[in-house]
Amino acid sequence: MITSNRRIWTSFSARRRSRPSPIVASCRHQPPRRIHAYAPPSNQQTTNTIMERQGAEDASHGDQTTGPPRLKVLQWNVQGLRPKRHQVLQAVFEEHLDIVLLQETLTPTDFEWRVAGYTPHMLPSLEGTRGCATLVRSTIPHLRVPAPVHCGDGVEVLALELQVGGLLLLVYNIYRSQRHQLEAGELLSLASHSSVLVAGDLNAHHPMLQSPSPTNETGRHLAVLLEDIPHVRLLNTGEATHTQGGRLDLTVVSSDLAVDAIWQVHPTLTSDHFATLTSLPVAPPAPLRPPPRWNIRRADWSRFQASLDEWRADYQPPDDLHQQERDLTAAIQTAATTAIPRCAPSRRHRTDWWYYNEEVREHNHRVNLHRKLYKKRPNPNNLRLLQEVVARARQVSLRAKEDKWLEWCATFSQHTSLGQIWRSVRTASGVAPPWPAAHPHPQQEAERLATIFTSRGSSNQLPLHTQLTQQQLRPHRDEAVKEAMEVADMTDRPFSLQELQQAKRRGRDTATGADGVPYSMLAHAGPAGDTALLVSHAQRLVDSGTPAACLEGSRYPTDPQTERAHQA
Repeated sequence: MITSNRRIWTSFSARRRSRPSPIVASCRHQPPRRIHAYAPPSNQQTTNTIMERQGAEDASHGDQTTGPPRLKVLQWNVQGLRPKRHQVLQAVFEEHLDIVLLQETLTPTDFEWRVAGYTPHMLPSLEGTRGCATLVRSTIPHLRVPAPVHCGDGVEVLALELQVGGLLLLVYNIYRSQRHQLEAGELLSLASHSSVLVAGDLNAHHPMLQSPSPTNETGRHLAVLLEDIPHVRLLNTGEATHTQGGRLDLTVVSSDLAVDAIWQVHPTLTSDHFATLTSLPVAPPAPLRPPPRWNIRRADWSRFQASLDEWRADYQPPDDLHQQERDLTAAIQTAATTAIPRCAPSRRHRTDWWYYNEEVREHNHRVNLHRKLYKKRPNPNNLRLLQEVVARARQVSLRAKEDKWLEWCATFSQHTSLGQIWRSVRTASGVAPPWPAAHPHPQQEAERLATIFTSRGSSNQLPLHTQLTQQQLRPHRDEAVKEAMEVADMTDRPFSLQELQQAKRRGRDTATGADGVPYSMLAHAGPAGDTALLVSHAQRLVDSGTPAACLEGSRYPTDPQTERAHQA
């Protein structure tokens, strides 16, 4: 027990840290919006034709590029996701989609789908079902609804709850085969007090749904609900969503989302159904500026240590160990404020975010694979293979850059607003894209996840005979622990100054903990800071306690090699 406490204190002194994965960091920023590319020709007549065509496209799309941010939703009965994944990915990255609703995916339970910057939610195709999938942009806080509203026996439902800005949005992805009956009364009634988006292949036919096919029972059911429930609106414009002219794919929203909503059939995505695009007047979460970081390179460590010396000279340690830890943290932060300047607020982003696409991602992945292969087996053949893959990846990146520049330049016309021109200038100057939004309720989400983890790891999940055995052995185990605590150990002594110096990390700073104290500050704390740490540790041994930051603070993953060294 004492050895374990000693390890905890060492981890506390070294400050646990967390470094975001490069993959996660690369997914934080969104690719640019899809732009219809027309290479700028040399003659004036063709240029005028391009400008007129671009102006007509801007007018037909409601000038979405210059308006406020909108939520873009794609719905498609894909008729098998595996052979059409590349089409879906191309639409996702080129058209800046926020939500993708797919039906009849025909994917098994073990099917895995990873999309950079998006979170997939799968409903596998089991016996008697066809499967559904929903993609949500990872920067949008969302949860999967574990028990969605019952929509009828055999009807496949995949529901999500999204936090878009200050709006709580319920998104239902539904597929109903022709042999099952839809029961959507309870679902559409949610629109009276919630914002709801319902989309999918419902196989419903009725004149109110603008369907040319004979009316069926599901169509009559939906027609009655659309008349009786005043809080829902059908967005379909009457355009066919099936290759044979049917209107099988429907999009229904609550009345608060229907204002200024845009619904249209996708021009290229086709199976036996046409994909549909819905643009809702919902602003994405406001980006959060990261807090300014300490400029360690310009730190005045002499002034930093002098501030700690001044604090230590007049400081009287309280009896409360937790208060000692808080006082020391506050003193370090105060000294840093006086001796270390702050960096200008910046937003780190990938340098290739503006032209990054699926082809670039694939070739970068190949480069990483061949680099690992050459590092594992450095021989001339692997080196030559690596050089060829790197050269090919550079060609792909250059081609992607050229295409994006041509697309970007072709967007300027006599219809381009001044605001859009300035946004384009800022983009060309290298300004970072919007920072991803944090979760609107991080504390509640953390507590929810902790509760789920605790319940799943509880002994109540064990078989009954195992629980009985634990109850029988618990008194003997408690007694053994108490006896072990009374036995003196060679580590039951305060840290020496030499041990403290060895425990300090002298290398490069990583992400700070919740208190904002990096390794450099601890390494340059000086005699006053070292004395405060040693006194706090000695008090811990006397009180057999642990600082509050070690018990209640944010948890950060530790270095596996360091942890193994402590265990050894």
